[in-house]
Amino acid sequence: MLAFTLPDHGAATPEIGADWAAHPSWELVDAASDAAGRDVAALLLAPREDEALIEHAHLATFVLSLVAVDAAERLGLAPMAVSGYGLGEYTALVSAGALSFEDGVRLVLERGIAMREELIDTPCATVEIHGLDDDDVEAACARAEGDAWVAGYDAPGQVVVSGTTEGVQRAASVARSLGATRVVPLASRDGIHTPLLSRARDRLRKSLAAATFAEADPVVVSNVDARHHADPAEW
Repeated sequence: MLAFTLPDHGAATPEIGADWAAHPSWELVDAASDAAGRDVAALLLAPREDEALIEHAHLATFVLSLVAVDAAERLGLAPMAVSGYGLGEYTALVSAGALSFEDGVRLVLERGIAMREELIDTPCATVEIHGLDDDDVEAACARAEGDAWVAGYDAPGQVVVSGTTEGVQRAASVARSLGATRVVPLASRDGIHTPLLSRARDRLRKSLAAATFAEADPVVVSNVDARHHADPAEW
């Protein structure tokens, strides 16, 4: 069984699209530029990141992921299932036809803008904690006396914590005292998957209401509950 898992916006790096610019699937980049009203090719070929605009990382990752999927399908590599981590779930829905390309571009752009505007005055940090079970990491967040939350359960003994810079530092300190073997700072400083983005969620909900969802083919496995949702309304 062939399945594709599509990445979150943290995958964006300078010149991420350089190796793809001559590929026939690059035509999707021009279509994305038209839909977004922005030069997506410039984002994919830029020699440095514009860290102030998280929506650029959203667009770059989303579009290049679809370029890669299209390239694979041109070779006859059609997946039986797709999934995506964070932003990648939007990419998975578009690749499976559950969401139109234009709606996907509009939604990931709105998602990035909403996140940036919500956190513009809030310094944030994200770390990956190794060597503790989920309960201990949750306890470290609770004892941090600041704004830190579990943002992702990546694997047994590997949990992501995000929040304000001060809150995450305190949670990391407690985690070390509980026996964490490693605390790895991550590049993401977006407060992802935390209550810090609650108002961004409200803004994005309006954009989601304007999007049209269809039945997915192939199936899309949600990163919330690890299930396929056949009813488009569930997305």
